[in-house]
Amino acid sequence: MWEETKQKIIQKLRNWKFCYMDMDIKIQAIKMFLVPLVLYTGQAYFYQPEEKLWLAIKKELKDFIWEEKTARVKWDKLILPIEQGGLGLPNLRGILEQHS
Repeated sequence: MWEETKQKIIQKLRNWKFCYMDMDIKIQAIKMFLVPLVLYTGQAYFYQPEEKLWLAIKKELKDFIWEEKTARVKWDKLILPIEQGGLGLPNLRGILEQHS
């Protein structure tokens, strides 16, 4: 099931690449569409996905955020809350672990 979820996430991100979105809109799209998908899968199936799956999703997220260019902000800074100086990108793995 996690493999199917990964494919859905990758497909959504790749489809969104064709839409012009600035960084804030990209982060909002991830929050609105991908976080619920990960939470639903995590609650429906009681096991954590493999590390390899998370790395593949993270790579696709980076490609989406940076439009396959060199990252200008470290990943750790991207996922920090805005109040702490980050950009508020949801950490899908962290969210799932909090709700498990």
